[in-house]
Amino acid sequence: MLRRPVIKLNSSAALLNQIVKRILRKEDHCVDVGAHRGHMLKLFSKYAPDGVHYAIEPVPDLMQQLKRQFKGKGNIRFVEKAVADVNDHLDFMYVINKPALSGIMERELPRRARSISILVACVTLDDFLPADYRMGALKIDVCGGEQQVLTGARNRILRDRPRIFFRHYHKELSCYNARPQDTFELLSGELRMRIYTPRDFISGKGPLTSERFVSIFQRGDDKYFLALPAEEKF
Repeated sequence: MLRRPVIKLNSSAALLNQIVKRILRKEDHCVDVGAHRGHMLKLFSKYAPDGVHYAIEPVPDLMQQLKRQFKGKGNIRFVEKAVADVNDHLDFMYVINKPALSGIMERELPRRARSISILVACVTLDDFLPADYRMGALKIDVCGGEQQVLTGARNRILRDRPRIFFRHYHKELSCYNARPQDTFELLSGELRMRIYTPRDFISGKGPLTSERFVSIFQRGDDKYFLALPAEEKF
């Protein structure tokens, strides 16, 4: 009998590593929206070595770090843009000393955070990705703009059926006047995905209901979620 791997459930890094290892195929093409410091990009490169991966990051300093970190990786495409549901140039709040807090929408920042507004190019994944590019996995970490990224990738998600890793946190979503119920409905309804917490997926539990997803979101129990095509078994 095949046994599930034993990992420490209190380690988010171990959970993520195990999930990516389990559900990616070596030939999958992966898109990292909000690549930041490249943690997920490392996993994509490790477990999908034959794929072509997009590292999309609008913060100039972080993009330069990514290029240095992954220098020589011929299968990584570096894209210094924001991703949402429009193709345009937008004002972007760049938090100089805490770049992880940067985003399209302004938000309340820690007292010593220093921010400036920069103009960035913004694209939708539906329009930006090449027509013959088949997206096997999509990671989204955009400080509250998850619904906009998903909406702008609707056609690609329905066509390619990628595995989706996304961060969804109540202190960030409120900047967009958005609701977690809407995120759940978009994913589970129109995009035909099942949503899990990483712990539930590894433990073999079923997908989240809307009520449980909202409850976890509101309490902040988990910030990271996994959305998988409803028609597939994992």
